[in-house]
Amino acid sequence: RQMFPKQRIWVIVEPHSYSRTKVLLASFKNVFNNADIVIIGPIFKARDAHDFGVSGQSIVDISKHDDISYIGSLDEIIRYVRRLEKAGDVIVVMGAGESYRWAKAILESL
Repeated sequence: RQMFPKQRIWVIVEPHSYSRTKVLLASFKNVFNNADIVIIGPIFKARDAHDFGVSGQSIVDISKHDDISYIGSLDEIIRYVRRLEKAGDVIVVMGAGESYRWAKAILESL
Protein backbone atom coordinates (compact mmCIF):
# COMPACT_ATOMS: atom_id res chain seq x y z
CA ARG A 1 0.00 0.00 0.00
CA GLN A 2 2.90 2.35 0.75
CA MET A 3 4.36 1.80 -2.73
CA PHE A 4 1.02 2.25 -4.50
CA PRO A 5 -1.05 4.59 -2.30
CA LYS A 6 -3.48 5.67 -5.03
CA GLN A 7 -3.77 2.49 -7.08
CA ARG A 8 -6.36 -0.19 -6.55
CA ILE A 9 -4.61 -3.25 -5.16
CA TRP A 10 -5.80 -6.78 -5.89
CA VAL A 11 -4.57 -9.72 -3.85
CA ILE A 12 -5.05 -13.17 -5.37
CA VAL A 13 -4.17 -15.98 -2.99
CA GLU A 14 -3.51 -19.66 -3.52
CA PRO A 15 -3.62 -20.99 0.06
CA HIS A 16 -0.99 -23.63 0.78
CA SER A 17 -2.26 -26.97 2.07
CA TYR A 18 -5.47 -27.83 3.83
CA SER A 19 -3.73 -28.59 7.10
CA ARG A 20 -1.90 -25.24 7.15
CA THR A 21 -5.04 -23.36 6.18
CA LYS A 22 -6.94 -25.00 9.04
CA VAL A 23 -4.22 -24.14 11.58
CA LEU A 24 -3.90 -20.54 10.36
CA LEU A 25 -7.56 -19.89 9.59
CA ALA A 26 -8.12 -17.37 12.40
CA SER A 27 -5.10 -15.38 11.16
CA PHE A 28 -6.96 -14.55 7.94
CA LYS A 29 -9.46 -12.39 9.83
CA ASN A 30 -7.81 -9.01 9.12
CA VAL A 31 -4.79 -9.92 7.00
CA PHE A 32 -6.08 -8.31 3.79
CA ASN A 33 -6.86 -4.86 5.21
CA ASN A 34 -4.50 -3.04 2.83
CA ALA A 35 -5.95 -4.61 -0.31
CA ASP A 36 -8.94 -3.30 -2.22
CA ILE A 37 -10.01 -6.56 -3.85
CA VAL A 38 -9.19 -10.05 -2.58
CA ILE A 39 -9.66 -13.32 -4.41
CA ILE A 40 -9.09 -16.62 -2.67
CA GLY A 41 -8.51 -19.48 -5.06
CA PRO A 42 -8.46 -23.22 -4.52
CA ILE A 43 -6.15 -24.54 -1.84
CA PHE A 44 -2.94 -26.14 -3.08
CA LYS A 45 -3.23 -29.68 -1.77
CA ALA A 46 0.49 -30.26 -1.10
CA ARG A 47 0.90 -33.53 0.82
CA ASP A 48 -2.51 -33.49 2.50
CA ALA A 49 -4.64 -36.57 2.03
CA HIS A 50 -7.71 -34.85 3.53
CA ASP A 51 -9.28 -31.41 3.35
CA PHE A 52 -9.64 -31.12 7.16
CA GLY A 53 -13.00 -29.44 6.64
CA VAL A 54 -11.57 -26.26 5.09
CA SER A 55 -11.64 -24.68 1.66
CA GLY A 56 -10.89 -21.32 0.15
CA GLN A 57 -14.43 -20.36 1.12
CA SER A 58 -13.44 -20.89 4.78
CA ILE A 59 -10.99 -17.99 4.45
CA VAL A 60 -13.68 -15.79 2.89
CA ASP A 61 -16.08 -16.68 5.69
CA ILE A 62 -13.67 -15.67 8.47
CA SER A 63 -12.28 -12.58 6.77
CA LYS A 64 -13.57 -9.14 7.70
CA HIS A 65 -12.67 -7.72 4.26
CA ASP A 66 -15.42 -5.87 2.37
CA ASP A 67 -14.51 -7.19 -1.10
CA ILE A 68 -13.31 -10.78 -0.82
CA SER A 69 -14.44 -13.71 -2.97
CA TYR A 70 -13.69 -17.38 -3.31
CA ILE A 71 -13.26 -18.37 -6.95
CA GLY A 72 -12.85 -22.08 -7.57
CA SER A 73 -10.56 -22.23 -10.62
CA LEU A 74 -7.82 -20.29 -12.35
CA ASP A 75 -9.95 -19.89 -15.49
CA GLU A 76 -12.73 -18.29 -13.43
CA ILE A 77 -10.21 -16.05 -11.66
CA ILE A 78 -8.86 -14.86 -15.01
CA ARG A 79 -12.36 -14.09 -16.30
CA TYR A 80 -13.16 -12.17 -13.11
CA VAL A 81 -9.96 -10.11 -13.26
CA ARG A 82 -10.38 -9.35 -16.96
CA ARG A 83 -13.92 -8.17 -16.38
CA LEU A 84 -13.12 -5.83 -13.47
CA GLU A 85 -9.48 -4.70 -13.83
CA LYS A 86 -8.71 -1.10 -14.67
CA ALA A 87 -5.59 0.64 -15.97
CA GLY A 88 -3.20 1.25 -13.10
CA ASP A 89 -4.42 -1.61 -10.93
CA VAL A 90 -1.76 -3.52 -9.02
CA ILE A 91 -2.32 -7.27 -8.97
CA VAL A 92 -0.42 -9.31 -6.39
CA VAL A 93 -0.54 -13.09 -6.70
CA MET A 94 0.74 -15.01 -3.71
CA GLY A 95 0.82 -18.53 -2.47
CA ALA A 96 2.62 -21.73 -3.04
CA GLY A 97 2.34 -24.55 -5.49
CA GLU A 98 0.96 -23.13 -8.73
CA SER A 99 0.76 -19.44 -7.84
CA TYR A 100 3.68 -18.54 -10.11
CA ARG A 101 1.72 -20.10 -12.99
CA TRP A 102 -1.39 -18.23 -11.91
CA ALA A 103 0.54 -14.93 -12.04
CA LYS A 104 1.87 -15.69 -15.52
CA ALA A 105 -1.54 -16.74 -16.86
CA ILE A 106 -3.26 -13.67 -15.41
CA LEU A 107 -0.61 -11.34 -16.84
CA GLU A 108 -0.82 -12.98 -20.26
CA SER A 109 -4.62 -12.62 -20.25
CA LEU A 110 -4.57 -8.84 -19.73
